[in-house]
Amino acid sequence: MEIAQALWTLECFLPEDWPGVACDALEQGRDGPALRQLTGLLGPTHFDIRDLVPKAIADAGLHPITERTAAIRYAKFISQQIVDGGIKPLRGAIKLARIFNSVIECDSARSVFTRFYVLEDDYQLAAYGGGGRGTVEDVLANIREAARKTLLLSEDA
Repeated sequence: MEIAQALWTLECFLPEDWPGVACDALEQGRDGPALRQLTGLLGPTHFDIRDLVPKAIADAGLHPITERTAAIRYAKFISQQIVDGGIKPLRGAIKLARIFNSVIECDSARSVFTRFYVLEDDYQLAAYGGGGRGTVEDVLANIREAARKTLLLSEDA
């Protein structure tokens, strides 16, 4: 639920994904009227859920978070997957680079994603002969290192 909250805060979460998130929260022992309402929605739109999601987040025992906290939480989530081998480094960098454009107006949040945005670009240049900063293997190693550094960030700063 924490990652869904982060993506919601960053305006990067699809409305139709909320019923599944709410079901997962109920299965984890979290409960509340808004969570139960979300589970019953079929193909909801943003209009259907815009007032319900904040209530469901509160039902789950979570407090509102800033855009910066959301950005770091999501970056750490994907970075942990990269470090653990649960996601390929390039795939993780692409996921994080896509968030870059969503947080463009929040300077402190944007900085978290800038390195992955650049690394994804470096990979494309290395892989497709456009120059860049090293070989494909170098860039993948740089992505892994950026992920390790991201795990050291504090959500509270």
